[in-house]
Amino acid sequence: MNQVRFLSVYSILLTMLVIGLAFTIYSAYGRLQHCAATVGNLQTQVHEATTAQEKQLEEANRLKQMLGFSEATDLTTIEKAVADDLRGYGTELPDENQDYRSLVRLTTSSIRRLNQHLSEAYEQNRDLREKFTRMEANSQKRLEIVQQSVDKLANDLAEQRENFQADRERLKQMAEQVADRLEHERREKYQLAASYSEDLRKAQQQLDRQQRINKQLAEQAIPSSDQPIKPDGFIAWTDPRSETVWINVGSEDNLKAHTRFSVYEARGETITVKQPKGSIQVIRVVGPHMAEAMVQDSKRTDPLLPGDAIFSPAWDVGQTLGIVIVGEIDIDDDGVDDNDRFAKIVEQNGGRIDSELTADTGYVVVGDLPQAEETSSSRDQDWISAKQTIEDAKMLGVERIGVREFLNHIGWKPPAIERL
Repeated sequence: MNQVRFLSVYSILLTMLVIGLAFTIYSAYGRLQHCAATVGNLQTQVHEATTAQEKQLEEANRLKQMLGFSEATDLTTIEKAVADDLRGYGTELPDENQDYRSLVRLTTSSIRRLNQHLSEAYEQNRDLREKFTRMEANSQKRLEIVQQSVDKLANDLAEQRENFQADRERLKQMAEQVADRLEHERREKYQLAASYSEDLRKAQQQLDRQQRINKQLAEQAIPSSDQPIKPDGFIAWTDPRSETVWINVGSEDNLKAHTRFSVYEARGETITVKQPKGSIQVIRVVGPHMAEAMVQDSKRTDPLLPGDAIFSPAWDVGQTLGIVIVGEIDIDDDGVDDNDRFAKIVEQNGGRIDSELTADTGYVVVGDLPQAEETSSSRDQDWISAKQTIEDAKMLGVERIGVREFLNHIGWKPPAIERL
């Protein structure tokens, strides 16, 4: 009985164990199928990932080849090479377009421009070659013409040599004839020399007489030094420390800078033409009737004072005086004509040089009068013209004045004297 119970219990337990084992096996089989499905999915994903990776690697290698790199080149090397290319060839690209495509477009555009320039240069070269060909053809023609000319000149030269030999013989004969004639003329001139010496003596007498006449004309042309004249203005104020003075003439009186005046002691409304106290030169025109001047020459024992009169024969209030020159001007007694130099001095002091007497002529400046010579018609004509000008000045009442006195009145001295 107990054995039966034990078998029953054992059967029940065995049944339950079989059932539990079956359930466990079933559950394990379900899990196994799920795991197999999961493994299959994972294998599929791994395959797809591997395929994608291989594709990306293949594309990366193709991109490396397109950029000119090998498959073994790493990314750092490629990035450095790209950066170097952009720095070297893409300086014109903006910052937002620093990439290879923009660099390629820029390079392509540059190549197209270069190709265009190359094409234009090729066209120009072709045109130049055609011009050179034409010029070479023309040069060949010109060379042929020149060669013909050279041949003709050679023939002409041979002919001229023959003519020269013939002319040489003729000239030799003529030279002998001329030598005979010159010897005959030399004897005649020797005989005439004696008669010319008498004529020269007479001409010297005539020259001495003419010099005496010129001296008399010069003495008549220069007025007396005691003739009273009207001053051009007066000194209003002096500054001995700066050696400057202020005068009562200015812009409305047609006064210009650098004009020189002699300074005299005034006596009433006129001054007597005598040795001046000194001289001044205008350095600045400051008003309608006021100007500043620098003292050029003065004496400590007789200084320039307010009220002293100023005068210049080359300047007049409100107008430009005309100066007529008679004869030759020699300022520094060196024997050289100083007419041009004298004209510049007159213009610097407000005057002008006239070629003839006019209504505005203020003075006739008498220089060295020309000598009238029987052997020089031009010198004789100059002497007649100078004499006529002086006579016309007398008739018109134009004052005549010597060169030294004129320069003395405007306060001018040679540069060497002014620097002392």
